[in-house]
Formats: sequence, structure tokens, C-alpha cells
Amino acid sequence: MSKKKKIIIIVSSVTAAVLIVAGTLLGVFLKDLSDYQEEVKNIKIEDIDISALADGKYTGSHEVKYILAHLLAEVEVTVVDGKITKIDLLSNVTTKDDVPGTIINEVIAQQTLKIGFITGATNSSKVVLKAIETALNSTPVSIT
Repeated sequence: MSKKKKIIIIVSSVTAAVLIVAGTLLGVFLKDLSDYQEEVKNIKIEDIDISALADGKYTGSHEVKYILAHLLAEVEVTVVDGKITKIDLLSNVTTKDDVPGTIINEVIAQQTLKIGFITGATNSSKVVLKAIETALNSTPVSIT
């Protein structure tokens, strides 16, 4: 076999191997992305009767992640006399830094979780709201 033919076989084999590996990685990435999109799409924010909640501090979090994105919000919600008086952001990994503050301010102002999502940051908005919902569904710690 000629040297040229050997080089062609080696280059073809390496190219085929690279394409197989790249195709596999792309498939894994696309599956993970699809799962992430489905998980975010299925986040449902339930409204909570805040006026019926006991005074206290409620802690909750919500997280969604995939290979290239990780959305996490952990909050502590203070309720006094049936009103949310404060929401502290304990942990935050979102795609946009201003999203949690905007969502938190709107929830406190409106006293409801049924607020609009931030344009261009729907996923981050949903994660922050779900963390607040999870907190309000937890057992409160007394305010001291």
C-alpha cells in the first residue's frame, strides 16, 4: 500500500471518529437542552392566600439546570399580619442580575405571586417566583 493511501485511510478514520464523538456530544447536549426547556415550561406558579399565612420567616428555593445554564434562587420571605414585608435573596444564580430584585419588589408591592414575567428573562422569573412559592408553602420560623 502506498504512503499516500495510508495517509488517506488514517485521515478518514480520524475524521470519522471525530464526527462520531461530535455527533454523540451534540445529541447529549440537545437532549439536555430539551429536558431543561421542558422543565422550565412546566413550572407552574400557584397563587397563595398570603393573608392566611402565620407570621414568620419562610425559606424556599428552586433550581433548574442543564449543561450551559444553571438557574437557582433561594429566598427567605417574612410575613407579618398577613402581608409579605420582606424577601431576602439568600442565593441567586440567574441569567440576569436584575431579575430577582425586580420580581421580589413586584411580589411585595402586589402581595401576590401572579405577576408578569420579565421580558427576555422568563426562565429566571419563573425560578425566582417558584422559590418564593416554595418558601410560602413551607413551615415558618417564628420572628424573634
